[in-house]
Amino acid sequence: MENGVILKIVFKKNCLSYDILKWFIALDLIDFKNIRYKKGNKPAKEIVYSKEKFDMILIDLLKNEDRFIFEAYDNQYDFCLPKKDNSFLLSISFNGEIFIKNKTKLFKFIDDIFNNDFGYVAFICHNDDITWQNINDLDYIKAKNQPYEHLKLIPHPYFSGQMIVDIEQNPGHSHMVNDLWFGSCWAMWFGNDYYQYIPENLIASFKDGYENIQLDSGARRVLLYEDIFSFDKPENRIIQKKFRDITGMDVVAHDLMNRPPENIDPTIEILNGHFENGGTKMMKRYLNNENEIIEKSKAVKVEIREIEVIENRWKTISINVVDI
Repeated sequence: MENGVILKIVFKKNCLSYDILKWFIALDLIDFKNIRYKKGNKPAKEIVYSKEKFDMILIDLLKNEDRFIFEAYDNQYDFCLPKKDNSFLLSISFNGEIFIKNKTKLFKFIDDIFNNDFGYVAFICHNDDITWQNINDLDYIKAKNQPYEHLKLIPHPYFSGQMIVDIEQNPGHSHMVNDLWFGSCWAMWFGNDYYQYIPENLIASFKDGYENIQLDSGARRVLLYEDIFSFDKPENRIIQKKFRDITGMDVVAHDLMNRPPENIDPTIEILNGHFENGGTKMMKRYLNNENEIIEKSKAVKVEIREIEVIENRWKTISINVVDI
């Protein structure tokens, strides 16, 4: 995704409707080619994009489905909306030049979401920033001709003798915990309900960035530096790290990650490592006799997928179904 910009918004449960999204959709920032959507445990469907189909499918999903994934995309950029049990995660990627032309309108759209107390947290950053700050595979970084001399290496947690990048040292690394984002990047919005994790006074106390304002609702908008494309300047990396240090982003995220999981009987498990067929991730989906996803304790078989992550996308390299 050359020169791409990423926008992510975590909406609160029952706080997202088509009426909220239609203003953004009307900006027409992406020349969509296809639509892909999935209802609950049913197989995904893919169709050629049209504005009428986009509206009809998205309205139906928002109105009638408890869990779904909706995606519209072209060759590089996409609009992705998965609905989970407690939140929506709206994820949009688009061309950097188009973003700059529409920046004022996009900021108003996001400000309105947080002024209406619809969101937990949101952020905008350059795709290269969030991508390379969160990759721990040194060989892949070298293969893509990315600078690596400054990176700190640590032993691989599972494989003796192997080293990986310690992304915890990267100012722009992110954590997604319980469907909430914890990180530091160019532009960020924090809703009132987010303050139970990171207190508002800590966010307000950060004075080293370009902008830190309180919205009418009490939510806050923070810009770390002026130019989104200047993320890799040393002075901006310093600001990025200061923000996460002052707010305690990593302390809170690590504490949440280390708590016992709430779901002790999962339907899906995702493991990291280096597996038999070359995958770096393994996804286990627990199934009943009808091949429907079910809790692990009730499953009669498990589908095991090995996955390789290539340019921030998942590619399945093997699938096996094993009786339990």
